[in-house]
Amino acid sequence: YIALHSFARDAAKEVAEAYINMERAAAKAKDGGTLSGLILDLRGNPGGLLDAAVEVAELFLPEGAEVVSTRGRSLGGTMYISAKEPLVPR
Repeated sequence: YIALHSFARDAAKEVAEAYINMERAAAKAKDGGTLSGLILDLRGNPGGLLDAAVEVAELFLPEGAEVVSTRGRSLGGTMYISAKEPLVPR
């Protein structure tokens, strides 16, 4: 269970550290288990920086996956593609 309260500049780093700590704790358990799932709690998250949200998504999405796209009334659209291998295996 990871609670993310906003998409601030260091959000991806914080989520990655929390995930790694959870993996270590699972490995130290008596049964030497692994994580079988993850809850990313965004309740109460008012949003924040789009780039930070993309970086968090890249932790979970495969490289080359579309993360989000934007478009404005007068400007063309922008598509954000995951540029990294995910931290979390599929």
